[in-house]
Amino acid sequence: MEWDEFIDKVKFILRRFNREFNIDYSEDSISYIVGEKSFEFSKSDYNNISDDAMKSDLSQFTVSNNNSYEVIIYQTNKMVRRLLPYKFEERIISTNIKDSMNNIEYKFQEISDLMVWNIIKEIDLESLKRGFMIFPPRLPGDEGESLFNLLRICFRNPYSLIVSYKKDIDKSKLNDYINSFLFNFCYNYGYSFRIMNSLDELLNIRYRNKNSFYKSEELDAPRLIYKQDLTEQYHMAVSSEDPFVQFIGFYHIMEYFYEEIYKEGVVNNVKEILLDPGFSTKRKKDIMKLVDLINKKRTESTVGSELEALELTLMKYIDIEKITEKLNEIDEDIIEYYKNNTVNFSNGDAIDLIGDKKHIFKKLANRVYKTRNSLVHSKSNEVRLNERGIYKPFKDSKALLKEIPLLKVISEEIIIKSASEL
Repeated sequence: MEWDEFIDKVKFILRRFNREFNIDYSEDSISYIVGEKSFEFSKSDYNNISDDAMKSDLSQFTVSNNNSYEVIIYQTNKMVRRLLPYKFEERIISTNIKDSMNNIEYKFQEISDLMVWNIIKEIDLESLKRGFMIFPPRLPGDEGESLFNLLRICFRNPYSLIVSYKKDIDKSKLNDYINSFLFNFCYNYGYSFRIMNSLDELLNIRYRNKNSFYKSEELDAPRLIYKQDLTEQYHMAVSSEDPFVQFIGFYHIMEYFYEEIYKEGVVNNVKEILLDPGFSTKRKKDIMKLVDLINKKRTESTVGSELEALELTLMKYIDIEKITEKLNEIDEDIIEYYKNNTVNFSNGDAIDLIGDKKHIFKKLANRVYKTRNSLVHSKSNEVRLNERGIYKPFKDSKALLKEIPLLKVISEEIIIKSASEL
C-alpha cells in the first residue's frame, strides 16, 4: 500500500472528524489538532511502519512476528459492546495468562499500529463507499496523540489477543489455542469474544437502503394490514446482527405458508385430473390415477414436501423483477454474485435471477432450502456432511451474510403480498 492510497482511505474513515479536529491532508503529511495541541503524521512515519509490515507475516486479521501472534477479537453481543463496564474493560487489557507447561502467554491489548495499518491495506475503498460506517458519538480528548489512536476509535471493537511463544507453532494450532482461551474466558466471565473474520464487523459497515434516505414527510400511513406473526419474525431478523438469526427469521416468514400452499397444490392437482375431459369415474384406471397421486403426496418425505412447498410459496408471492430491482438498490453487484457463486458451506444452487426464467423458482428454492438445512442440522457423519454441508458459526458467517439481502427482499414481498386491505 502506497502513501497516496493510505491517505485516500484515512480521509474516508476519518471524514466525520475533519471539522472537529481540523484535519489537513497534504502531499507529505496528515496534521490535526486535539484540544490546543497540534499533531502530525508524516510520510516518513508512514514509511517506518510500512517497513515494519514488510518484516512481518500479515494476513487480513493477523500479525505474526518475533514469536508473537496477534489476532483481532470481536465482542459477539451488541449489548455487551455498549455496556461493558469500564473497570472490567481495564481488567481485560490487564489480563495476562501464562501457560508455563507449553511456554505460551496470552494477553489482551488494543489493536497494534501494525494491525491498524494492515486493516487499512485490506479495505476495499469502493465497497466501503457503497456502505456506511456507524461512528462513535464522540472522541475522548486524550486519544489524539497518534493518528492510529484516531483510527482505532473508528473501529467497533479495538481489541487484539496476543499469543507469545518460545517455540515455533503452526498458525492453525495457534488459532486452536486462541479459541480455547476465549471459551475459558467466556465460561468464567460471561463475556463472549471470537476471532474476527469480516471487515464489515470491524468497521461497523451496513448496506445502504435507498428508502432509508426518504424524508419523514414522504412516509404514508399504511394501507395494508400485515400478518403480525410475519412482522414479528421480520423485526427479529432486521434487529439482529447475527446472520444466522437473520436468515432463520426471514426463512420463518416463507415457512409460514408451507402447509396451506402445499395442500392448495395437492387440491389443484386432484382438480386438474377430475376436470380433464378424458377422465371418467367409470374407468378403473382413471380412478387409480387419482389414488396414486394422493398416495404419492401422502408418502413424500418431509424434505420433498417442504422443498416443493417453498417453491410453490415463491411462485405465488414473488415477482422476480421486483426482487432484482430491490437487490440492485442494496448492492449493485449482488445479482452477479448469486449467478456466479453457490453457497460454499451448503452447496446451495447458483441462480441467474435475470436470464433463467424457466428454472428460476426451483433453483431459488434449492439455494434457500439447502442453506436452511445446513444451518439447523448438526454434523452426523461424513456422508451427510458432504451431501448437504454444515454451517460453522463465525467461519461461514461472511458467506451467510451474502444470502441475507436475498432472504430479506423475498420476505418483504411475502409480507406485502399476503396482507389484506386496511
